[in-house]
Amino acid sequence: AQAFAGGEGLALLERELRRGVRLVAVSAVQFQTGLRMPLEAMGRACRELGAELFVDGIQALGAVPLDVESCQIDYLSGGSHKWLMGAGGCGFLYVRAACARRLRPATAGWQSHEQGAEFLTGGPDSLRYDRPLLRSARVFESSSPFLLACAALEASVELILALGVAAIQRHVQAWHDALEPELVRRGFLSLRARDPEARSGILSCYPPAPHTAAELRQRLQELGVACTAPVGVLRFAPHWPNALAEIPRVVECVDLALSGAAPPTAPPTAPPAASLTASPS
Repeated sequence: AQAFAGGEGLALLERELRRGVRLVAVSAVQFQTGLRMPLEAMGRACRELGAELFVDGIQALGAVPLDVESCQIDYLSGGSHKWLMGAGGCGFLYVRAACARRLRPATAGWQSHEQGAEFLTGGPDSLRYDRPLLRSARVFESSSPFLLACAALEASVELILALGVAAIQRHVQAWHDALEPELVRRGFLSLRARDPEARSGILSCYPPAPHTAAELRQRLQELGVACTAPVGVLRFAPHWPNALAEIPRVVECVDLALSGAAPPTAPPTAPPAASLTASPS
């Protein structure tokens, strides 16, 4: 992963593109390490060598700036339940207009067609099954959307836009800047990218022996610190509600988890760290 950020991965990508690759699919941020991929360079290489770029943005959107135009992204998918702070069960898909016109969907529903809802208000002849398919990403919205989750996402996005994604990113990086050295001093191996441009909202690390990430995650959960342990790493994922004042309490809880001491009976004196990546996906 670090090799990709250093340029070796881009060279490998270009080599594969020259072999005739038609579609490159990549996560904007790798869920395990938190590595932010060089999407602008990848998009430029794909466009120059005739491939399309499909980006899974779920671990980036809301905490990391991402521009489909500057990155020359052809397809962007995401969900609302992580960094966008919405409800589960709601997702979205962006398709560049030129790509949408070439799509040939394998499945379709009543809302996938032009004037698909006309039968709801039209006359006896308005129920037809031969209407042409939409030539946009809306062709994949085949049935009624999850309106409650859509309303929650709209409210959350409005707040995120008011705060500004760039400002959120700076705040999260300051949070990581404060916690990371404390973890390293305690024997953790940080997987955070050395290049600031390759960093995301995720801070992952391998725990010191003989501890495991799963064991420490369980202990930290009991102490009020929400974190995850995907594929053997301990992962912290703060967002804009997490204050820098939390860090001493998080460090205190890490020390308790490493020592195996019993959780205190009194509630924490400072608010616990929060994580929006409750699942390792």
